[in-house]
Amino acid sequence: MSVLTVNMKGKDEDEAWREIGSEDVTVTFDITAVDENTIRLDLYGVKFGKGPYDPATGICEFKIASK
Repeated sequence: MSVLTVNMKGKDEDEAWREIGSEDVTVTFDITAVDENTIRLDLYGVKFGKGPYDPATGICEFKIASK
């Protein structure tokens, strides 16, 4: 479970961003192992690029794939 927060900025460039709403959300995504150290993430039909995965830390950096 995560919290989705929506912020809005007014017409003036110097006006600060303000929160206009927040909601608890559940996100479902698919993880595909491409090879031993590369995984791919698909989120609601958006395919993120393949990312190098470090199993020791659990960290993987993703880039959004082009259409």
